[in-house]
Amino acid sequence: MRAILRALVSQITFLHVRTPSGHIRAWTTCIMKVLLTQLSDYAPDPQRNFDQVRHLIRKARSKFTSGDILVLPELAGGESNRGDYERFVSDLAIDTGCYVVGGSHHERRGRGRVNCGSAASPAGKIISRYEKLRPYGIESKLGIVPGKLTGQFDVNGCRVLVLICADFWYSEVFLSRLQPRPALILVPTFSISSRAAPVAARSLWRSMAVSRAYEFGAYVGISD
Repeated sequence: MRAILRALVSQITFLHVRTPSGHIRAWTTCIMKVLLTQLSDYAPDPQRNFDQVRHLIRKARSKFTSGDILVLPELAGGESNRGDYERFVSDLAIDTGCYVVGGSHHERRGRGRVNCGSAASPAGKIISRYEKLRPYGIESKLGIVPGKLTGQFDVNGCRVLVLICADFWYSEVFLSRLQPRPALILVPTFSISSRAAPVAARSLWRSMAVSRAYEFGAYVGISD
């Protein structure tokens, strides 16, 4: 399992986040591990993609705690319907015993489709849904329509914001959706590993990750 980008100057593996505790203005430290996945062979069949993730986990011999987060890439759920997709995400969360941000899938909405995803708790409960607000490039030609939801949830007092791919590039998305302000921003993407020569795109994403981390005082993790 390989982290694609780094936030600030250090690899995102263990995050030390200061969060409010209880009803007094004291602060505690929350330690979590964030695992960012990259599929070496993306498949339209979501079952194959989720099987790849399980294989990566076994190969890496990763040990999870209930406060860790596993992040899947954009469109890991392919063209699956919501029921099947969320069952995949929920089962993976139960199997790993940690939070899972399930990348995304294409969901039919009337005459169009929305690029959307879900996050599950270690118990397998769907705790947040999120949608791509700004379909990018060829997506509009493929009938992908803008969504409305950004994903937000808490892990042991740490506020997590989830944005899909290109939404991460637009400042107004942050300015309108940063209440409460997140300590961690997670971005499932599909724009790097799908390219024959990903070096330039990866450099741009790295620069943007550093910029956003500095601008909003948050950790950033990007899964491709």
